[in-house]
This record gives sequence, C-alpha cells and structure tokens, in this order.
Amino acid sequence: LLGTVQTELSRFDDARQSLEAAYAAALEANMLTQAARAATSLMSLSTVQGRWDDAEQWGQHAQSWLSRADANPVLERARLWQERSRLARERGELEQSEQHARRALQLARQDLSGPLLHSYLSTLGSAHLRRGKYDEARARYAEALELASDAYGEGHMMTSHLINNLAAVHYQERDFSTAAELFGQAYEVEAAVIGPDDPRLADRLANYGTALAEAGRYDEAEPRLRRAIEAYERKFGPDHPQIAWISGDLG
Repeated sequence: LLGTVQTELSRFDDARQSLEAAYAAALEANMLTQAARAATSLMSLSTVQGRWDDAEQWGQHAQSWLSRADANPVLERARLWQERSRLARERGELEQSEQHARRALQLARQDLSGPLLHSYLSTLGSAHLRRGKYDEARARYAEALELASDAYGEGHMMTSHLINNLAAVHYQERDFSTAAELFGQAYEVEAAVIGPDDPRLADRLANYGTALAEAGRYDEAEPRLRRAIEAYERKFGPDHPQIAWISGDLG
C-alpha cells in the first residue's frame, strides 16, 4: 500500500524501494499471492517510468507466483492483465493492449461488481480509443462514469477523471463543443477539490482551452490556455514542452 501511495505522489524511487521490500517479505513468508501483487505493482511502476523491459520481467514474476498460489486469485489475475494492457499501449502494441484489457475486464466481472469495475472499464475504453473505436470507447467510459458517479458522487476526483476520458472521445471525433463542455466539467470538479491555482490542473486547463479554441470560442479559450502555461511553469519550469505547444495554440 505504501508503495502504491508513493507512486501516486510520483515518488518513484521511494515507491520502488517499498514495493521491492514488500515483494521480498512476501516471498520469504511463502505468501505467493501477495508476492504477485507486489510484482504487479512493480510492473505498473516500471511502465510509468518507461522501463519496459523491467515491466515485462515483473509481469513474468507475477504470473509465475499466481500460477503457484493455492487459491484462485481472480482479481490479481485481472490486475495483471490490466497492467499488461497498459504496457502494450505504451509500446504502441494497440491490438494487443485491447485484447489484454478485454481479458482483464472479463476476469474482474467474475469477482467484482458496482463501482470497483470502473478502472477495468476505463482501461478497455482507453484501448478502444487508441484504436479509433470511438463508439466502443464511449460506451465503456460512460458505463465507468455511471458507476463512479453513483458510488462517489459527481464532485469526486475519480468522477472528473472519467468525465475527462469521455471528453477525449468527443474531441477525437471532432465534436469540439461537447468535448469543451465535458473538459470544463472535469476541470471544475477538480478545481473545487484541490483549488483553482493548483499546478496539477495544468493538463485539465490545457484540454479545456484547446477544445474551446477548436470550437471557435477563442475569447473563452485564451485565458484558460494562459493559466495552463502558468500552471506548467509552476509545476515543471519554463522549458516544459507543453508550454511551447500551448503557446502555439495561443498564437
């Protein structure tokens, strides 16, 4: 759990150290399912860091321990397939990513119901989106959003994340007006939770401003794009590549 929290906070070195310690402790105690869980988390961390060979190796470790576990840890197998999907997506192996995500959701449905399924639905939606299957992506994202909204409420960060995903489908379909409205909803939810000046909102502001510009709503787009630049500068410094890209939109 500590390693997962540190990953979310982008403290990758600390996360790796915590997860490797958990992995070693689980193996020493012959707790194979827990060892597989730690290995899958290390696979996820390696994927985030772009260490794809390491990610593949940790996935193989996870598969090995799951195959030897006394119980039938369906949810851990689902999570492993989900991480395989994410790794394949990062590698540009889009058909394989979609297949892995579909397998993850099938397994998750055996052991989960309700809001806990939203992560697997979202992963499959992302795989569909990358392959240009917009109707399927929208259906998966909409189902995930409905589950999350019912469970957490409309003002939750998870709900905003799924609204942003749904907006991305409309953006790719060049339905910029709908995309702008949804990107705006995602931004407003997160701004209410963490504050409108938090630099973590840079991506949300950039998405919102870009969609407004594409929809021809330039007066609304400009202040949001300028705020996105300011947020990126606070978070990453003045040389972040997104700043040059957004500045081009402003021009």
